[in-house]
Amino acid sequence: MIVGVALAALRLVPGNTHLDEDLEPLEEDLRELTEPQLRRLLEYIFTVGSTSAKALLPLIDRIGPHAKGAMVMISQAIRDELAEGLRDEVIEGLRDEVMAGVRDEVIEKLRDQLTEGVRDELKKGLRSEVLAELLTEEWAGGRVQGQAELVIDQMSYRFGALSDDVTSIVRAASPAQLKEYSRRLFTASSADDVVGG
Repeated sequence: MIVGVALAALRLVPGNTHLDEDLEPLEEDLRELTEPQLRRLLEYIFTVGSTSAKALLPLIDRIGPHAKGAMVMISQAIRDELAEGLRDEVIEGLRDEVMAGVRDEVIEKLRDQLTEGVRDELKKGLRSEVLAELLTEEWAGGRVQGQAELVIDQMSYRFGALSDDVTSIVRAASPAQLKEYSRRLFTASSADDVVGG
């Protein structure tokens, strides 16, 4: 009997959406199964088959109370598995969010430390690629700003007071543009000629 049910299950269950109907001819044999055997069969049905638990309930009722007990245990096990899987997903998601928040917080703190005392840290020997890169960028930005102020000073000396537009253009210029502006100073007849080209 158990062998016949097992063979029939192997043949009928995979992907089947109508096991409630297809298992009816085996109803007598299913009544003979013990609760643990029915539990294993239901585990197989819910793992491999595609029939809903709701569709199987009338058949389970007809098989008897031990089938209902097996169904309750399987339902609880499935709920527990789903809850555990969902809990693991939630915990993993929360962990990722926390790690991202911690990472952002650490980056922000590092930036604050850079602006307050990067030179002191470098002197103490606490060098890292990030610190060195940020210091280089800060130094390069200061150098370009200094070049812009020098060009503005030279233009003011040659042409007098500069308009806000000319001053803004020079301060926003790239290093290559600043180099070109400093060369045009020698031949230009106005500040607009220097920045307008």
